[in-house]
Amino acid sequence: MKLKDIYKLSDTRTDKKKPVISFEVFPPKEDFEEKSTKLIDEIECIKKFSPAFISVTYGAGGSSQENSLELAMKIKQQAGLIPMLHFTCIGFSRQKVLNYLKTIENAGIEHILALRGDIPEGMKNPIFDFKYANELVEFIKAHSNLSIGVAGYPEKHREAVNFDEDIDNLKRKVDAGAEVIITQLFYNNDLFFRFIDKTQKAGINIPVVPGVMPILSYKQIDKITRLCGASIDESLKNYLLQHENDPDSMAKAGLEFSQKQCQQLADAEVRGIHLYSLNKFKHMVTLLENLL
Repeated sequence: MKLKDIYKLSDTRTDKKKPVISFEVFPPKEDFEEKSTKLIDEIECIKKFSPAFISVTYGAGGSSQENSLELAMKIKQQAGLIPMLHFTCIGFSRQKVLNYLKTIENAGIEHILALRGDIPEGMKNPIFDFKYANELVEFIKAHSNLSIGVAGYPEKHREAVNFDEDIDNLKRKVDAGAEVIITQLFYNNDLFFRFIDKTQKAGINIPVVPGVMPILSYKQIDKITRLCGASIDESLKNYLLQHENDPDSMAKAGLEFSQKQCQQLADAEVRGIHLYSLNKFKHMVTLLENLL
């Protein structure tokens, strides 16, 4: 089933407040066979929420390409769930991208999240076959039957000069053939609703799915938001810091905030919620069991 069909079905739900749920996982960096097998076992606990798909991250410059594909195949064959592979194009020739597209299609994978990827540090005026994600989307569309998702940024991409430029870049990805937009994490839903308003005014009419990273550790969230350019309100920061020295209390407080965030999004009748699981599926169960 194409991504556009997955979210089109959500428009016909009897209960509009139940968004389509999906998750992101990452392949283990060490002891892959042992840890990936354990990860598949842990994924079993979220199957009761009927996830639309499980996206699998992809290391910078393709560093985890082989493990990402293997984990996606385990999700498909062993867990019986639909995988979506991330793919970054920076540093890859058209031929290498074409070879990879053929490989994943031959493996029976139907969904891909097309990303530009980070430009390697210290590289000045690099020359690449693909400079922007819209070029990758266009290439995938022309050379495969894959269903394509792309990234959106509720607080704008950190390299964009301004929000309007970022929305223009997003529109190029949509016009090139993207079927769904999955956003970067955010911790203020007003930022997401502002983003939706801007996409609609720009004529973007494909599903925009909020990406939510449940809070389990303040230090972890602080680090991730600094890296990706997302923000944390002072009120949320102060709330979390009250629990900083007690991991269990922190996880409980963080999940309570994340549940409220997801509930507000569901009440606004978003078509889906994409959870950045950090491979912590027991916590994802806690979050979703208290949702709606």
